[in-house]
Amino acid sequence: MVFLTWSESSTGVLTDIDEIGRYLRDQNKILVADAVSGLAVSPMHMDDWCVDAVVVGSQKGLMLPPGLGVVAIGPRAWEKSRRSTMPRYYWDWTKYRSAVPFTPATSLFFQLEASLQYIHAQGMANIFQRRAEVAERVRDLVRRSGMEVYARRPGNGITGVIPPAGFDMDALIRRLEQDFDIQIADGLGALQKTMFRIGHVGHVTNEELDYFIHSFETCLK
Repeated sequence: MVFLTWSESSTGVLTDIDEIGRYLRDQNKILVADAVSGLAVSPMHMDDWCVDAVVVGSQKGLMLPPGLGVVAIGPRAWEKSRRSTMPRYYWDWTKYRSAVPFTPATSLFFQLEASLQYIHAQGMANIFQRRAEVAERVRDLVRRSGMEVYARRPGNGITGVIPPAGFDMDALIRRLEQDFDIQIADGLGALQKTMFRIGHVGHVTNEELDYFIHSFETCLK
């Protein structure tokens, strides 16, 4: 089995999972994708890309509070589970095929239903087009500000930003929060002091986007 992060939250990179999936299928491997920050933000074609299981959380593109884990399971993964002899209880998928076997977070289920109704009412093509438009406006802001987009192939939910040498990222992050109630994040791990991240998963209105752009440019000045 191969576990792969599709939408990489710490950098904004969107992995070439379509090519990787087809290669792994030729190797007879099971591919499990972490799509937490990518689902309902960038198009995911699970069957065409030979992805056997997709795992997401409720708090990103599905536009809910955190608390739900959602898993899509393909036929090869079901067969792998059926053959497996590893002891399991909560992670026994067969328990979930007809009903929720344990007490669920009911309020989040209702919110998920509402979110999915909204997504389908908009249409998936319109959802992805809107996410791409928002992402491109953020990336355009970054470039106009004399900074670089970290990812060569960025997703539509997170923009990793490389500022010029000597730029005070901590001051920018602090001012955005203190003066404009906007939170962005620094990098993670080895990239913590060399980049920062702007999140734009889920529904972002034109008013919110304009406010962010104005606030960002004001802080830079």
